[in-house]
Amino acid sequence: MRRLRIAYLSAGTLVHVAAYIRFFLERGHEVHWITYASPPETYGAILHDVGRGIDPFGSRLSKWRYLRAVPRIRTILRQIRPDVLHGHYVTAAGVLCRVSGFRPYILSIRGSDLVLSMDSPAWRTVLRWAFRPAALVHAVSRPLADAARRLGVTEDRLLVLTQGVDLAALPFAPAPATGGPIRIISTRNLRPAYDPLTIVEACRILRDRGVDFRMTFAGRGPMQAQLEARVRAGGLADRIEFLNGFDSSRVAEVLHGNHLYVSASLWDGTSISLLEAMACGVFPVVSDIPANREWVQDGRTGLLFRIGHAEELAAAVERALANPLLRHEALRLNRRAVEDRADRGRNMLRLEEIYLAMAPKSA
Repeated sequence: MRRLRIAYLSAGTLVHVAAYIRFFLERGHEVHWITYASPPETYGAILHDVGRGIDPFGSRLSKWRYLRAVPRIRTILRQIRPDVLHGHYVTAAGVLCRVSGFRPYILSIRGSDLVLSMDSPAWRTVLRWAFRPAALVHAVSRPLADAARRLGVTEDRLLVLTQGVDLAALPFAPAPATGGPIRIISTRNLRPAYDPLTIVEACRILRDRGVDFRMTFAGRGPMQAQLEARVRAGGLADRIEFLNGFDSSRVAEVLHGNHLYVSASLWDGTSISLLEAMACGVFPVVSDIPANREWVQDGRTGLLFRIGHAEELAAAVERALANPLLRHEALRLNRRAVEDRADRGRNMLRLEEIYLAMAPKSA
């Protein structure tokens, strides 16, 4: 197999890029990472930090300051001469790939980058412009692919593929039914986009209804202090704990032992956290958004609730508790769905084939 030189372009804070870097390094390829916000670690890639940029969760307008990095990006690309350039998070990386002058490039749509841009005529124009020369537009979910089509991306340049999860690291081990409290977990970061306040309010409703439960917020984020204050004020400190983050290698350990996985996300691409929970055998109770409906069939493989509706979330938890047969049957269906559609090794090998076909033959 030909050894490729691959360059990724993204904010260093976009942790999803780590899966791509690690996989293609293990396959023997040379991997470079051009970042416009310093990463917590390099994951083994050759790092090119072009300056401290803006948090990907920052304002849309502030992202134009990324353009100051363009001269350095162009210089780096001339020096390393990659076979393919792959940009992640299209509102920043899409613009930078387009103005870099490098071809061919791939753009990956992750979720909020496109979802939050579709209501802005200016950003829709920018994204059409960034997509136009792209050799491939990679959407991590079908709803994102539909949005890309509305921006003019044709089927021959569109790939719908989740990065998937490492199934070998996620053994299927559903929590046994016991006489103790039901254990609920969220592994999402504590950010407004994931609406953890709705989960706290649902926990208050469950407590007031006499439901015996323990809730764990495993992630970390800027809302943690606010959430902890809300928990104390609501008298929920004996029911809700915060892990303050966890190493990604421990995700199975964190998930195992829990009965329900909860996410109140306002939008998403394909949630890796949801796929991890499904793979491990944790029953999903998640917000009713297009990205989640792609993986969860309400009343068959999980339960859905309207975004921002704590009462509906609490009712869904009670419904799950009252239907052990639903939970039992859903768990194996969910594991099978992840094996069929979200096996990281299989999906990354498909991407490798695309890289090889796209790379200049003379290189």
